[in-house]
Amino acid sequence: MNMRGNCPNYLAPLNTLKRSEKRIRAAFRNKESIEHMSVYSLPQNFSQAVFDYNILTIRSDYYVMLIVGSDIFQDKVDEEIINSLAEHIEATRGEIFSMDKSEVPPFYASKKDSVDDYKTLKIIREINVKDSIK
Repeated sequence: MNMRGNCPNYLAPLNTLKRSEKRIRAAFRNKESIEHMSVYSLPQNFSQAVFDYNILTIRSDYYVMLIVGSDIFQDKVDEEIINSLAEHIEATRGEIFSMDKSEVPPFYASKKDSVDDYKTLKIIREINVKDSIK
């Protein structure tokens, strides 16, 4: 996925996508279960991937998450992106939210902490299965 010139270029644990692509394709071909995958679009001069990413996509057993900066994905929520992410999980619900990167949005998505622990959290939209996800 290329979003406003930001292409994925790293896969966690930080290997370039090019270096990991054969292994990932083989896993899909062999129908292996991939429990967790994080794909980053990082600038050339990044120092800490967890805070310096332009775009971060995470797929775990429990959620799919796309994190983008407000300069890339302002107030417009693209239904095509929501539908694309929802294809990869059995969605029961979802959220579109904004939060400062310093509060580590994946922690919120994985429900590791109480909602009250996130001072910059703003729920923009809740998505239920009966909404038009698919």
